[in-house]
Amino acid sequence: MAKDLTQMTPPEIDRILYKYFEEMAPLARSRNLALNNIKRIQHPRTKNDIYNSEHRSPQLKAEMIQDEDDIIAKLDPQIDEIDRKMAPYGAEYRRRRWPRYYRVTSSSPGHVHRGLNCSTCHPTTEFAWLNDLSGKSSKAMVAQWGDVACTICFPEAPTMPEWQTGTKKRQAREAQEEGVCPLSGTIWTQRPDAPPDAPRRPTNAKCQQCGAQIKISPDTRKIRKHNYPKD
Repeated sequence: MAKDLTQMTPPEIDRILYKYFEEMAPLARSRNLALNNIKRIQHPRTKNDIYNSEHRSPQLKAEMIQDEDDIIAKLDPQIDEIDRKMAPYGAEYRRRRWPRYYRVTSSSPGHVHRGLNCSTCHPTTEFAWLNDLSGKSSKAMVAQWGDVACTICFPEAPTMPEWQTGTKKRQAREAQEEGVCPLSGTIWTQRPDAPPDAPRRPTNAKCQQCGAQIKISPDTRKIRKHNYPKD
């Protein structure tokens, strides 16, 4: 029995929609390519374009257009079927209109935006849809992403208490994804609960973040770069 959409959470609905978008993306790209090819055949961009009439007879050009039309004819039913499956989930979103968040993946540092039309973005900008945060407040988003929250979309973000904690969480996640502990390069400090006989200026210790054995510079007291321990 299908789950009642009105009882589904925003992340549940948006995760389903995201899968459909992923399924449709290559079909849409192929369709757009075929349409662009037809335009080039009908209106060559340059004199040396391979579709220019000097290089192709009218009959051959007509056959080439027909080939592209055949591709579109095969793609359209597949795209329409995905659209049909998406429709009820899209309708439920339009009924409730919950917040959505998107992080830029085509440039660094990859700001998080409220939508896909921020003035700081471009037609070529690529995004990742943070659908686990769908329906949640901007504070909840900032608590996860901190300083990469776009200040055009979220001008209040830097004033939130969550700004600093979210920044640390983001840095820790990204460091772990790269295998590097985020305490690398920071100043080593002794734990408050360290025993009285613990060395005050050790050159080796156990990382308080990841548990790895680390080396500490005797001069700067900085923790040397190290990776998370392997499982």
